[in-house]
Amino acid sequence: KDLGVYGVYGFYESIDFSRQRLEDDAENEVSVDDESTPIKPKREGERGVIVRAFMVHHQGMSLLALDNLLNRKNFDDQEIGVMQARFHNDPYVRAATPLLYEGVPVAPAVLDNIGDEGPQARKALSVTNAAGAFSRFHSPDSLLPRTHLLSNGEYSIMTTNAGGGYSRWGDMELTRWRSDTTADERGSFIYVRDVESSANWSVTHQPLRRAARSASVEFKPERVEYKRRDAEIETVTDVFVSPEDPCEIRRLTLVNHSSRSRLVEITSYMELALADHAADLAHPAFNKLFIQTEAVPSPTNPLSRFTGEAEKGVRALLASRRLRSEKDKPVWMAHLTTELSGRGVENVNGEVTGLHSTISSHQYETDRAKFIGRGRSTADPIALSTPLTNSSGAVLDPIFSLRRRVLVGANQRVQISFVTGAGESREAVMHLVEKYSDPAAVERALELAWTHAQLEMHHLRVRPDETQLYQQMAGGVLYPHAAFRAPAARLRENQLGQSTLWNYGISGDLPIFSVVIDHERDLSTVREALMAHSFWRLHGLKVDLVILNQQAGGYNQELTEKLRNLAGPHVQTVGMDAPGGIFIRTRETIPEDHLTLILATSHIVLVASRGRLAQQLSNLPTPPNQSPRLIIGQRPSEEPSLPLPFLELPYFNGVGGFTTDGREYCVYLGP
Repeated sequence: KDLGVYGVYGFYESIDFSRQRLEDDAENEVSVDDESTPIKPKREGERGVIVRAFMVHHQGMSLLALDNLLNRKNFDDQEIGVMQARFHNDPYVRAATPLLYEGVPVAPAVLDNIGDEGPQARKALSVTNAAGAFSRFHSPDSLLPRTHLLSNGEYSIMTTNAGGGYSRWGDMELTRWRSDTTADERGSFIYVRDVESSANWSVTHQPLRRAARSASVEFKPERVEYKRRDAEIETVTDVFVSPEDPCEIRRLTLVNHSSRSRLVEITSYMELALADHAADLAHPAFNKLFIQTEAVPSPTNPLSRFTGEAEKGVRALLASRRLRSEKDKPVWMAHLTTELSGRGVENVNGEVTGLHSTISSHQYETDRAKFIGRGRSTADPIALSTPLTNSSGAVLDPIFSLRRRVLVGANQRVQISFVTGAGESREAVMHLVEKYSDPAAVERALELAWTHAQLEMHHLRVRPDETQLYQQMAGGVLYPHAAFRAPAARLRENQLGQSTLWNYGISGDLPIFSVVIDHERDLSTVREALMAHSFWRLHGLKVDLVILNQQAGGYNQELTEKLRNLAGPHVQTVGMDAPGGIFIRTRETIPEDHLTLILATSHIVLVASRGRLAQQLSNLPTPPNQSPRLIIGQRPSEEPSLPLPFLELPYFNGVGGFTTDGREYCVYLGP
């Protein structure tokens, strides 16, 4: 009051002591919001400049506080002030009320610098870092099959932690495969049988699905390694693709941990498709009619007629598809086993203890019905208890199956490899047979596969841990699961079919991977999705990547332009607006029911605002520790239908007959 700050409506807003008011400045006062400590004036005159404005909202807040105290109202079962109740009765306010209950975010806010969209600098790829990146599983009971893709750009395979999968040569599916999340029973398998005890098992969980004493699966950048131990025999199976040729190799190592020699029978099995996946899926029985199989005998010694040496049996199995037209691409397929090394067998300690002994039992089978038997399946084929029939030619249901018997000494190990390749002619696949009959070629292919995996990561500029994320997401593409798809409510809302996707250039024949983005700060997640899409394409998996821009925009589509610039380096590999390519679409141009169709048909729906790939994949639901309790309900009693009127049937035969007008045939059934 002494400084003159008190007016008719109370105190003025503030007084600025950093300024001096002279006589000629009385009419030119400046309003500031400084509440600093008073300082000593530097020259004579009135101390400080008064900001002659009243804080009216302070009086208003005091009146509202008094009103709220005297008048209490019930709102949503809570007693609050009258003004709060009136405020929350507004529909606009009620729409935003849930924001008041948001908790503290678990992850910190992502504040990426989105100004520079150039290529990110990567650390130099070290051999130690690349070699140490792998995924290990000890059980096949995962939420969905964990997949691993391997390819050399021409020949690609997919394997799961249970042993299922497929083999493809370009767009041609060599082995039959179905996307069955629960069974996962299609792929290339190897059976093992102890001849003495008749105990049998498979080197992977599929197809026999029997528990092992110990089992593990390792997904590495260049190969997949399956380990099992059954009946004191350890099996180590390395699955990889040769970078030089269109072929895959399954190298099986048998280790005898018992104190006696074991005679082991090894049998391979795979169902042949030799067609596009869609064609084989639409007409599998019709597709099988065009496949011809052939057994190539092993070369005999020219002096065998003088020495009495018998033929060694079959050298390889061949299969070809008869062309239906000149436009069809010729496809040939070969399956063979390598010879065992003759330098001696190393024991468990790495010492060479002597030569191994094998029995020349080269049996084979190309007829699935004879291999499996009537009323059986791959989980219990009749071929495990009977010899193979050595059949080939024009069979109704073609397969590849080779059998070898190996005598493994006590504490010894042996290796045998099964090689499967493809080509455009018989000469091309016979070249693979000649080359990979030598075990040295298999070892060379494995070394090159490791080098090829390192160069591929260096070319894509990705780290090994990032490739593991892409492999995990590939499982959601190949085996659709609710954890990756749109919510169930969105799936139920869809009423449209595949033809509606054609309006946006999407065929619907390939799996769809959708990414939803509405802000520039989430471009890093889109960048990861583009990298995963290119990674899958290099590994033989074609997917339609649909990027949905939900940002409200007008004439200037800044986010769309940034998305196109971000996708530019990948377009050269996968293409834009083409099957298996990238599709950038704006939400404003898509009706709501069409958007529901796109999201409902997508195998993976990724919302960019939910964080990076690693964060989203880590939040997937985990399978329960135990199976749900089986509840058997009572079947309702079946009530008989109402009696039908009696019909005069002129030519009743005791069961039924034509009606009088001859337009219908009626059959009388029991109650």
